[in-house]
Amino acid sequence: MMYFFKFIKSSVYYDVEKIQNGLTSDIKYYQRLFRWLQFFIATPISLLIWLVIQILSRKYKISIYVLPTFRPGVASMYLSTIEPLCRELQYINDPKHFTILVNPQEEISEVLTKSYEPHFSLYLDDRRQFARLVVYLLPQRGLRKFYLTGKRQFDAGWVYPPSKNYVNQGLHVPNGLKKLGIEMGNYVIFAHFSRNYYQKRFPESYVNSMLPANIDLANYEQPLRALIKHGLQIVRVGTHVDDLPDLIKNLPIIDYARGQRDEANELWLYENCKLLVSVANGAWWFARRFNRPTIITNSQNFVQRYFSTFYTPSLFKDIKTNELLSFRQMNDRRVNKNFNDIEAIRSIGVQIIPNSPSTLTASINETLDYANGLTHLDSADKELLDKYNNFCQESGFVFNANTTRPTISFLREYSQLLD
Repeated sequence: MMYFFKFIKSSVYYDVEKIQNGLTSDIKYYQRLFRWLQFFIATPISLLIWLVIQILSRKYKISIYVLPTFRPGVASMYLSTIEPLCRELQYINDPKHFTILVNPQEEISEVLTKSYEPHFSLYLDDRRQFARLVVYLLPQRGLRKFYLTGKRQFDAGWVYPPSKNYVNQGLHVPNGLKKLGIEMGNYVIFAHFSRNYYQKRFPESYVNSMLPANIDLANYEQPLRALIKHGLQIVRVGTHVDDLPDLIKNLPIIDYARGQRDEANELWLYENCKLLVSVANGAWWFARRFNRPTIITNSQNFVQRYFSTFYTPSLFKDIKTNELLSFRQMNDRRVNKNFNDIEAIRSIGVQIIPNSPSTLTASINETLDYANGLTHLDSADKELLDKYNNFCQESGFVFNANTTRPTISFLREYSQLLD
């Protein structure tokens, strides 16, 4: 009986991420009453629609997809679940397939919603709360109803071409970006972790404990300067960003994060960039949506699955022995530890070693070569990748020809860490 009441409460508050005894401090008394009233009205309607779908399913394919709840909305979760699904639906292109998306997340941006909404027959979000509740309550029995959680049921969709961007402004550079001198396909997006962004969303004590908050952006002066020497423009993107260090501020960077930011134009930037350099943040997801080459640098975790094109992990040094840990040792010490947390790292006696300017330059140049179609692996490189593949298999990571991997230059520099 207790399980039943718990299930009912979770259904009433399904679009509230954190539930304490079925209530939350920011939901007023009259709002709670309204929620319960909606639930009791929606339940019989939901059962009736379930019966109708059973009949229609004999002639049509009907699928319901439910996104996980995140408030405030998280772009990485939204993009990583909806993009591979939309790719698969677009590739199959079944005119008799009626698709419904239930999105209980907070909207990431109006532009992002518009870019995906037409991929579904019915897109239910905060604008259609009652209809969303009715569909959410549909019994799963006998229906093609998928809860898009950590199982990543549609990850295989990443191998298909990118889903259509329904707010795409065409091949021409938007006027707002043209005035900044941005040239299509001749710019690199630079996105980085910013304390200011997180301080507006989380307590300062939490932000201070985050390891990426201590990354020195001055280390990126050398690789960014190398890109500029290749004739490429550097465009910084982001919202509520930190100030750049003087070494980078003095470079000829187009700081779109500080100007009059337009979300549609920013999405165009991601879709048409040469490549994207991410400093320990999730902005690369937007470029990944369009299959643009991406690299995550100073990653605190081993990156797997269908994430960025390449990555370079931060290294661990044993405080007692002053020696770098191998990949296997690094992974062993990660068990049940949050490696974005400084205190968690100190508790196991290790020190984080960030990527050096030379490591960053070599890896970002390699990503540029990839973007230009100049990649070539010799027998020694393939041997390094085989060793990395063995490490992934032992650790239970997903790794194949289409998933994220470290740059070859990184593996060459630290080949001893694969032994």
